[in-house]
Amino acid sequence: MVYSMRQRIEQTFAALGDATRLEMVRQLATGPTTIKELRRPFRMSAPAITKHLRVLEGAGLIERYSQGRSHYCRLNTTSLGGAAEWLKQQRDTWNSLFDSLEKFLSEPEVAPHKPETAAPRKEFDFGCD
Repeated sequence: MVYSMRQRIEQTFAALGDATRLEMVRQLATGPTTIKELRRPFRMSAPAITKHLRVLEGAGLIERYSQGRSHYCRLNTTSLGGAAEWLKQQRDTWNSLFDSLEKFLSEPEVAPHKPETAAPRKEFDFGCD
């Protein structure tokens, strides 16, 4: 299945939006590990861990492989590139907006133009009482 960049970024953030999966990614950031070792800190069944791993794998964040009887996972750091680039663009955009706001707020306040006040009107007595 071919995904657009936007869909890939959405999948990445959705996968990382779960605390368990985020912690798994943190663990894998130190290097490849067995699924058994990856499961150790969590009080979850093997099927529950497998479900989380499938979500991470579907988002392209991890790769699973086997060596003999052991099953391993490793972080796919290239898949984080799209999300990192998106975050950089957002940061640059917001920094630019805040810089513009700061410049605007630091400019001296210009007093609004007040029209000159007209001379008071004279009251005329037309003698029409």
